[in-house]
Amino acid sequence: VFKLLKDAVPRTEGMLKRSSTVWHLLDGLMQALSDPDLMQKRMEYIALRHMNADITTADVEVFKGILLEVCAKKLGGLMTPEFQFGLGQIVTAVGISLANTHAHYAQRLRLLTGCWKEVNATEDDAAEEQEEKPQDSDSPDEASPIEHAEKKDHDLSSMEKGEEDRHTKWNDNGNMNIPKTFAAMARFNASVMGIGDRMWFADLLYSMESLVPHIGNVDRVQEECDVLALTLAHYDKVNLGEFRSVMFASLRSLLPTAWSLDHENAWSWFWTCVEKKVELIRQLPVRNQQCLRTFLSRMDEDALATFKLKVFDTFFASCEESQLYLRAANKRLQYIMGRILTIMSDVYTKTHKAVIAISALGLLHAGHGVPEDLVRPFVQAFMCSIKEAVPDESIHDGLWWTLDLIGRIFIRTLSEGSTPVIIAINKNNTKVLNTAVSNAPRGQREVILLRVQVGTESMSPLVWAVEKGALESAGAILKDLLTMRADRGRYYYGMEAIFSRHPDIIPLLCNKAPSLLVTLLDELIWRSKNVRQGMRRVNYYISSMLVGDEGQLTTSLLDLIKHGDPEIVCHPAAVFQ
Repeated sequence: VFKLLKDAVPRTEGMLKRSSTVWHLLDGLMQALSDPDLMQKRMEYIALRHMNADITTADVEVFKGILLEVCAKKLGGLMTPEFQFGLGQIVTAVGISLANTHAHYAQRLRLLTGCWKEVNATEDDAAEEQEEKPQDSDSPDEASPIEHAEKKDHDLSSMEKGEEDRHTKWNDNGNMNIPKTFAAMARFNASVMGIGDRMWFADLLYSMESLVPHIGNVDRVQEECDVLALTLAHYDKVNLGEFRSVMFASLRSLLPTAWSLDHENAWSWFWTCVEKKVELIRQLPVRNQQCLRTFLSRMDEDALATFKLKVFDTFFASCEESQLYLRAANKRLQYIMGRILTIMSDVYTKTHKAVIAISALGLLHAGHGVPEDLVRPFVQAFMCSIKEAVPDESIHDGLWWTLDLIGRIFIRTLSEGSTPVIIAINKNNTKVLNTAVSNAPRGQREVILLRVQVGTESMSPLVWAVEKGALESAGAILKDLLTMRADRGRYYYGMEAIFSRHPDIIPLLCNKAPSLLVTLLDELIWRSKNVRQGMRRVNYYISSMLVGDEGQLTTSLLDLIKHGDPEIVCHPAAVFQ
């Protein structure tokens, strides 16, 4: 259905991300047909998840036609006129709800996102300048290094230091001149109001970076509010009203001419939504953490080992498809469950570290092509095993809340990481990969082929294809990046982007994909089609292979010599050096 809809209405491609969620919500609507109140609540929930989606009547009709066509192919003669009429009515009702909700909130959402970009623009520009200076790069994105999903433990080890730096920065008000960003202005105003010693303000500022851009998705807002409640639980006294005063004072100061009654109403609505959700769950983290401690304390080492295997036995029995993606010995399964239990504990004690770990795992599973349909059955199998191991119902709700939050974050990161390029790499087919990037603009191909970003975590499709052994896809990525494309007077060529993202690309290929060395070296040479006096011009684009971003000589040529392949060492691109 999604593929047909993308072909029929190309502009909806960015809206179609999680097919399993669509069918899950549609199934919920079907089950609520006999209860009008429940039906209305579920339709409102769907609409609030898609406040940013600009849906028209024509789009709804196209989707309805495609859905009925697919159902007719699957059901054949079992598809009755009554079913066709009823399904069409449901789709129409949902479409009208989406359109009306978007029309009601569109201006408010535009104001919020526009304001947020404006009050943080200076900070972003300063960051770009800092990134450009040491690296001499035209693009801040090209200057920033790519991190692999397997190397996220290094980031996790520095997370606590990052939190301390944020809190230290919050109290550092002595050297500020004229605040030009929201964070700096908030620190200044809090100091003026005499509440600059509120350490939890730093956690709220950190959460605002995710709350404001995603205010159009009620699910994402709820997720961020849950995480915020977990961080605020570390403090004895928290008065959200104080931050509200600081927030409005800062916004009015940064937007003196643009600020209007519409801005006031939009930000009041935003803060009311956030404050209400946080206050509702303020007491849950403490109680739920105690539930987790009680659960772990009631099992000795042998019982815990049995429980870990029981979870997977239940999971495999309830979802046979999972066995295609998870083939491991019992010790490996116990290790995986141990990691999950550790993350469950860290959610309460080291919240941001746990969220980063979950995001990294989601990105890693996206690279392996694991479908998100398996996450909910795993969470349910986990909960069933908990109920069997510890029948005490008083702790079940707390454990379910923890598992549900982790599952929601994992599903989101898995979905965001499952880009068309990553999916094509899992199929290891050149044609599929070329199709995945065919609609991308010339200037964006470097981004989608060299980085998949989920929150603060990222991975490189090129490196992932090499390490996964999908050499056909990796070769296609190299050829696409190193293909010269012209747009009037501007040329696009990904040589600098590759070596800037991956300075170790030569030793990486030498060790894990020697067959791609010829592909890389061939594409670094451009030969003119015009012959003059029996000769033609040849350009060698090897500067980035010879010299690093900081002007130092690289070890690329030495790595090629150590590799010991005469064909590679005698390649024109290597000989020219």
